[in-house]
Amino acid sequence: MEPPVSRSSSNGAASSLQEDEEVILSLADVSCAVCREDEDGDPAEREDWGVGELRVTNRRVVWERREGEARGLAVQVVDVLLHAVSRDPQTFPRPCLYAQLNLEHVAEVFFAPGDPDALAALFDAFSAAAALNPDDLQEEDEEDDDAMAGLDDGDDDDPERDALLTRFDAMLADPPALPDPEQGQFDDALDDATPDDGGDLS
Repeated sequence: MEPPVSRSSSNGAASSLQEDEEVILSLADVSCAVCREDEDGDPAEREDWGVGELRVTNRRVVWERREGEARGLAVQVVDVLLHAVSRDPQTFPRPCLYAQLNLEHVAEVFFAPGDPDALAALFDAFSAAAALNPDDLQEEDEEDDDAMAGLDDGDDDDPERDALLTRFDAMLADPPALPDPEQGQFDDALDDATPDDGGDLS
C-alpha cells in the first residue's frame, strides 16, 4: 500500500520533472528504504523499496525504482527536515544518506548508492538544494533580524524610531533596588539556640 503524503508523492510518476526544475545530481543504482509512522507518530519498521535512480533537483528529491512494480518517491526539499551520512550498520546495513521527512505517513528515508564513494556528492547535493529552498520560519527569522537592524539606520530625527527605542529602553530598565536589610536581621539563629540533650553547640 502506498502512503498518502502532502506536497510530495510516492508513486510511479515520480520521474516527471517539473518545468522549472534543474537536476543538481543524478545517481543510478541507489537503494531506497523508508520508515512509515506508526499510530503514535514514531518511525515504524523499515521497508526496502529496491534499487532505482535518484535525482536531487533544485526543488525535489526524486527516486524511482528501476525494475519490478512501479514505485517512486518525490519529496519537496522543504519537506526534508535534516539529512546526514550514516556508516553505522545498526542504522542501515550499508553506508547511506539518512533523511528525516516532514510528511504525513513517511518519517524517514535511507538512500544507499551502489558506490559508497558517491555519498559525499549526494550529501553536498542535498545541502545545495536546501540552501535554495529556505523554509518559511527561517525567512521570518531573517526578516525579524533585518527589522531590528533597521532600528539603528536612518536619520537621527526619526520620531517613530525614537519612540520605539524609548519603549524598548523602558522594558529593559533595571528593577528598583531592594532596601538594605536591617542590622542583625539575618544573624545566626544559633545564637539563641538551646543545646539538645547530649548535644554541644560550642
